[in-house]
Amino acid sequence: SPCAPGCRRGQLRSPLYWLLAAILLFPSYGVQPIAFLVLFLLRDKRDEFQLVSSILALKGFQFVSGGVIAGLIGGIRLQYCSAHLSCHHIGGGGAPGMYRGFYFETVAFVLNVVLVWAAFVMLPCSKQKGALGANLAAHESEERLKGARAEGALPPRPRGPVRRTPTLVQMLSPAGFDTQACCGAINMSSTRGGALPPLLLYDLSAFILSASLMAYAWQTQAGWLRRSWLYWCRVLYGLSAIPFLPFVIPPLNRVLLHAKPTAYNRRGRCMPPLSMRDRQVVRRLKLERQSFETLDPADLRAERNGGRAMV
Repeated sequence: SPCAPGCRRGQLRSPLYWLLAAILLFPSYGVQPIAFLVLFLLRDKRDEFQLVSSILALKGFQFVSGGVIAGLIGGIRLQYCSAHLSCHHIGGGGAPGMYRGFYFETVAFVLNVVLVWAAFVMLPCSKQKGALGANLAAHESEERLKGARAEGALPPRPRGPVRRTPTLVQMLSPAGFDTQACCGAINMSSTRGGALPPLLLYDLSAFILSASLMAYAWQTQAGWLRRSWLYWCRVLYGLSAIPFLPFVIPPLNRVLLHAKPTAYNRRGRCMPPLSMRDRQVVRRLKLERQSFETLDPADLRAERNGGRAMV
């Protein structure tokens, strides 16, 4: 969920965090889809990591609550109503799906599916706002190599094309795009999400299968059998989210996603979770840029000419 940098440990100590987790795991009465809708609206949809996190959170909770937990609850209800001959009752003793609010819950279930597809569609147009951390790490390693060569601890750099050090503006800017759409009006990147985007076609196929079974049950069944069919079709679609699970297992998620982590500061802005060392580097680079901008042009020309002041 959206939080400030460095608050993960504090989340585990907060009762509100566990309350939110319990709400997201609750599979009935449309509680989970509505909670995910609120979280999706709060997230920054322009950032790659936030969109990927939304997709994986939706699919992960779909598998656990909409697949495993809902399947266990449905099995218990079916066994109970079969033993007591009360499958047609609306309430606790009825068959799976025989409770009030079931159709509203099904509509909310479809809403969850639409949110996942919307996140997939927005993924190619997103930015890598967390790329600053990687840029700072590369900058620091380059600075260490320069210092070691200056002290003689390492041999000098071999002759060849000199790689220019990225400026502060470049490091603070999100990663760019490689393609354009709609006559250049929309910038896109084919690498956003890593190996995750191809699963959109799989998810579409799984939903079409479940929706086809729902349509068949709606036409051929009636009463508690119709509701039970709809219930088990939702469970089937929930279990179909199992291919998304490797994307949430570290360190596989870094290899498969290539998304740079981001979080939210106290002002609600999406930003990379910088460490104290990264913040010191950014502060030093800003001071260097300010001092560079305040230098006299004559001094700059003298520095470029090897210290010889131009008359």
